[in-house]
Amino acid sequence: MSDALFLVNTDETLVDMRLVKEDVKRSLEEVERIANLPYPFADATVEPIQLTNGEWYRQKLPDENWRTIIAISVSEQEIIVHAILLRDENTYSLVRQLYETMSP
Repeated sequence: MSDALFLVNTDETLVDMRLVKEDVKRSLEEVERIANLPYPFADATVEPIQLTNGEWYRQKLPDENWRTIIAISVSEQEIIVHAILLRDENTYSLVRQLYETMSP
């Protein structure tokens, strides 16, 4: 069992096939890192995504060309990793599509 303050859920994570394995691994390591920080996460790499009304967040690491798209459930103490996406001109249109598809 993990000592993380938040559980990381990757059950339905969408991974951009253009990413290399090392980028995906680094992304998930960074999510695990913030899962071990007390809420609210005092972490400059995590910001709310406006087009999701702040329900989803992006983790943006300096000098990386990918974004990790997460949701944080404080009541469930869970971070859901929705996607790890290469950052390009289509990233946030894909985030919008995912959000609209996954939101009730």
